[in-house]
Amino acid sequence: MAPPLAQHLCRLRRRNLALATLLVLLGYGVYGVERAQRPPPPVTLTDLDPSAITSAQIRTDYGTIELEKRDQEWRLVAPIQGPVAELRSQALLALATTPVRASLPYDAARAVEFGLDTPPMRVRLGERLEVVFGAEAPLDGGRYVRVGERVQLINLRFYYYLNGTAEGFLATPAGG
Repeated sequence: MAPPLAQHLCRLRRRNLALATLLVLLGYGVYGVERAQRPPPPVTLTDLDPSAITSAQIRTDYGTIELEKRDQEWRLVAPIQGPVAELRSQALLALATTPVRASLPYDAARAVEFGLDTPPMRVRLGERLEVVFGAEAPLDGGRYVRVGERVQLINLRFYYYLNGTAEGFLATPAGG
């Protein structure tokens, strides 16, 4: 039979091991609850990295505008040439990662409902992605867009920042 001190130490070890195990389990539980309460990251319009976009084309009733990124600067290349206003280039790049308010599958039979039957503007980002702008949402100030086979609702501001004449895209000279 083990001496009483050894038995007491053995019981203390078992109790400490049980408490340590309980503490680890409680920690995992708290972590799981906190993680479950975090809101999911917002769904964005595209998976494009804005820094990887080097060309764009905007087609509106005003005509077609072509832009390219050269030496870290956005420039108009057609129908006229010149540097692009920073507000316009920022809006163009932000369009790629703007949060989506709502999304549903595209159904050509419902295109009229979203103003996508005769879109007022089309924006091509790079070579692979086109954003087709539709009507303004009647209740929340958003705008319907089609990307691929999805109709999505985004912030209305992009339509106004990107819809205009080529001259409206030109940066104004400093001080003038």
